[in-house]
Amino acid sequence: TKSAIVQQGPPEMDIIKGQGYGTPIGKSSFVANAQFDANGTLTGTILATTENGDKVYATIHGQYPDFDATGNITLHFASTITGGTGKFTGATGSFSGIAHESIHTDAGSATWDGSITF
Repeated sequence: TKSAIVQQGPPEMDIIKGQGYGTPIGKSSFVANAQFDANGTLTGTILATTENGDKVYATIHGQYPDFDATGNITLHFASTITGGTGKFTGATGSFSGIAHESIHTDAGSATWDGSITF
């Protein structure tokens, strides 16, 4: 993943982009728009686009990430699938995730686990 702060906060607004592979989505890319309010609450949206152009839409929520003494960041979040396009039109479901980054770089990683019905 690659992240960028687009607005210092509060609210802080971040854009996170990445690529991955999942079942049944296959190879895909994603863009997350995340906002952290003054209380550390995370809200936002995720757009995942499959290799053939189908899309999955989701909302995201959680709390401000944990930082360790060396600048590593761990963010736990939950998401609700709200729809999609192509074969994912009308999709529903949910997933949770864990993202790992560092304050020293814009690169990181994320894992998602959940289910989708379409």
